[in-house]
Amino acid sequence: MVVDTRPGPLHGCVTEFEKVDADDRGPRCVSISAMLADLAGSLETGVEFDEWIPVVFDDRLEWKPAR
Repeated sequence: MVVDTRPGPLHGCVTEFEKVDADDRGPRCVSISAMLADLAGSLETGVEFDEWIPVVFDDRLEWKPAR
């Protein structure tokens, strides 16, 4: 995950960088604060976050694929 610091309308967005398919999916979140809010919401409610679902198992947090 990287933050786009280039000037323009997507400045500050969070995107995924892969060596082969760099930025093919577009922005994942509009900002770091939006990403952290989504993560906190997922942990509090158990809803999907970035294709993963948080699960507490034996007092440990684990992430299971949503699909």
